[in-house]
This record gives sequence, structure tokens and C-alpha cells, in this order.
Amino acid sequence: MLSIPGSSCECERLFSELGDLLEPRRRSISPQLLAAIQCDRRWIRARFGSGEVPVKEAISDEEMDAKYANPSEPSELLASAQLAEQANWLSSLSLLIDICDDETQADHLIIKSRLENEDLSWMDRLPRNWQRTVLTIDNDFAKLHEGAKRVDRGRVADVYLRWIIENYNKLPEVIVFLPPENQPRTSGQHIRSEIPKLRARSIQSSGFAPLKCPEVEMCEKLVHPFRSPPYEIRTLDEPMGNVWKQIFGDAKMGGEDLAASPSAEFAVSKAQVQKRSVDEYLKAWTWLNRTPMDDDSAGLVLEYLWPFLFGRDALFCPDFKECECQVYERC
Repeated sequence: MLSIPGSSCECERLFSELGDLLEPRRRSISPQLLAAIQCDRRWIRARFGSGEVPVKEAISDEEMDAKYANPSEPSELLASAQLAEQANWLSSLSLLIDICDDETQADHLIIKSRLENEDLSWMDRLPRNWQRTVLTIDNDFAKLHEGAKRVDRGRVADVYLRWIIENYNKLPEVIVFLPPENQPRTSGQHIRSEIPKLRARSIQSSGFAPLKCPEVEMCEKLVHPFRSPPYEIRTLDEPMGNVWKQIFGDAKMGGEDLAASPSAEFAVSKAQVQKRSVDEYLKAWTWLNRTPMDDDSAGLVLEYLWPFLFGRDALFCPDFKECECQVYERC
């Protein structure tokens, strides 16, 4: 007997671990039942989220299976769930919801840039709905860093922009961009366990989400691209203003300040990527490959600009707890 999960996050985590054990059952589930379960997903999640399990009367698993093997209306499944008492039945229902997600949810793709010797065996253990494309960066580009353990930020940005330009007309619905591990300001091994928890529908709704929710102090470091004259000791202000004009032209920031938690770990939706033209991404790529700035500094500029490039405000500093709730459903 399985205990009833205390939250939808716990529920999804619990049943995602069962993996291939569900495959035989998948083939025996009628399309009508899958549709009904998908329809009632929100109700069940709401009940799990509040810690409540409604019980009107006891009903056996056999009765439940017999009654709803072929439901004529999705609402019948809702009525049945309201009668359910056994924790194992509700757990099974959640299992079916998970199966239904595999069948109906938007396609997901991880764009993983890596150095030649980076171990990516962890990606083989991701849920089946997460596809992946691995783009290897030549270790020669990391030779300035001891042991070739880190690659310049500009090389990572180059990988991202080239992939977007080359695949613009065949994008998946949700795209996760990951730099090589051991990069500055990356989550490293921590992100491996976080990807299955990503709320794809939230990313589709918002368009862009950082994979590492920003701490307040990161967003307090404002960049002033258009201050005249620029602060001489603030090395990013002047180049940021120049690159802004080259990439975004006359687009306004909505103020004089730019703030974000610079990072190369983020998720973006297909719809959001395609709100900008290929030419705009080509402008960013051209600047990156022609700028006299060193690779690390040029890549850092783009780490500040990714949120704006993908539709966020120039001041993009979401509340940490709100970000965790929206991106990972840790509410």
C-alpha cells in the first residue's frame, strides 16, 4: 500500500521513478480513459496539493476498474475519484496521469554543450519525454583554463546561437540550454536532478525561465548601458550599450538600468524564440564572433541579455520563492 503523496511535486517524483514498469500497462489503457484522466488532471493535482483526499464511500479497486474501463464522459472519472478511498487506487490514478503526460505533453529538448571529456551518462537516466542534443566544444577552446575543465563563456553562447539559427524552423516546444559543467555560476551536478521537475507548461506560458532562480544580491548589480558618460570603473557598461544597439537597434529597455542574474542555464519556449526573427539572432552571433572583446567578457554580456532576448524585461529579477514555484512547482 502506497501512502498518498502530500503534494503534486511529491506525487510526480514518486511515480516518475517507476519508469519502464508502466510500459505493459500503457498498451492496455483505452484512449478514452487516457483522455478522461488528462481532463481531470487539474482536479486531482489540486486535491493532492492541498493534502486532501475526498471520500464519500468505500469502493473496491475491482469496482473502480469495471466502472471506468471505458468511461463515456471525462466527468465520470471525476465522480469516481471523489468516491475513491484506497491510497493505492489514487496512486494508480496518478500513475496513469503520468502515462498520459508522456502521450500528450509538448516535446522537450535539452541542448547540452560539453567539453570532449565531460561525462554525460546521467542524461541516459532522464525521463523519456526529454530528448537531448549534445554539442561538443573542442578542448582547444578551453586551453587557457587549467586542465581544460572550463570553456570560455563566449564559446557557449556561440553554440546556443548557432543552434537556434540552424534549427529555427524546426524547434521543439520547450528547449533547455545547458553549458558544460564547471562553468562559473552554473548548477553543475545539481541540475541533473532538477530537469525532471521542470514545469514545461509554465515555461510555455512565461516564455523564458532561468534554471537557477536568482538570489536577490545577484540582481542588485545593475548595469548602466546608456549612462553618459559611462562609469570608467564599470567595465560592462560601455560594451553593453554598444552590443545592445547592434543586436536590438532602437529597441528601448524601459529605463536606463539592466539587471539579471547572468547565467547560461535556462529554458525557453518555441513560441518565445520565434517572436524574434532569425536575423536578430544572426546579429547577436555576428557581434559575438567579430567583437574585439575576449570570449569570457563577450559571453558574460550575453548571459545578461538572454532574458531580454527571450522576452523578459530589462530588469528581470523574479522573487526567488515565486521563481521556484513557477519553474519547479516548489511552492
